[in-house]
Amino acid sequence: MLFRSGLLVVAPVLSDPTHWLAGRSTVDAYGSWWFQWWVAKAITSFYSPFFTDVIFHPWGKDILTHTGGNVADAVAIVPVRALFGPAVAWNLLYFLAVSTNAAAAGVWARRLAASPAVTVAAEVLVGLHPFVLNELGAGRPTQAILAPLLLALAYGESAFAGSRRDLVVTAVLLALSGWIYWYAAAFGALALALLALGRPLAPRLGRLVVIGALTLLLCAPLVVPLAEALVSGAIPGMLPLADWRAGVRNLNNAQGGPVFIASLDRHGIAGLLGP
Repeated sequence: MLFRSGLLVVAPVLSDPTHWLAGRSTVDAYGSWWFQWWVAKAITSFYSPFFTDVIFHPWGKDILTHTGGNVADAVAIVPVRALFGPAVAWNLLYFLAVSTNAAAAGVWARRLAASPAVTVAAEVLVGLHPFVLNELGAGRPTQAILAPLLLALAYGESAFAGSRRDLVVTAVLLALSGWIYWYAAAFGALALALLALGRPLAPRLGRLVVIGALTLLLCAPLVVPLAEALVSGAIPGMLPLADWRAGVRNLNNAQGGPVFIASLDRHGIAGLLGP
């Protein structure tokens, strides 16, 4: 059932998986395709995938502080790209996203002592969940990979019940979900806090702190520069909406010069929004 769910998602491209890509032709799909190429190029060339001057040349783009360090899935398929090409790697990632999500749901269900029928139902519902299918269809496979997050919640329950080993397992899985997509780790932390409700207060808080500390340690290469950029207010690519609300309509380019914004209407340029 796990593999059938994954095959169902990639079925339209199975006749020629080296030339056809799963999903729709969207802006995000082109972005994901480019990013997978960029990560593979960076890894095989032994330099950081978190900055590139291939776009916005010559200034480049700080990928980490702009969009996060969502590189784990792209790194994982680098060998597949090298052996079978980018199209096969893309389609395999779609297949694995659905299959591993379903498998993780099955693990959680079995840990809750669910019946075989309930376990299969959980696998199908999670594997083919509308959210996952929408993200995959829109060309966002990174956001559709939920298996580490689901497993972190599954093991988190036993960690709160007293298993020290599962404290570490939960933190590792939560950190992995953050390396795949940092929102997943943030939402996972909130979900773990909810799962802890109803437990005795002192051990619950202590175990949450341990999981949080280990997760932050494992994600430090991502968290530290992101936190520094957030505190400084210098996150590249983020529009200064607060300034706009205050009536300041100009931006600064990488050389410190002003960039003016032109608004258009049916009569042409309606005005320049600048100082």
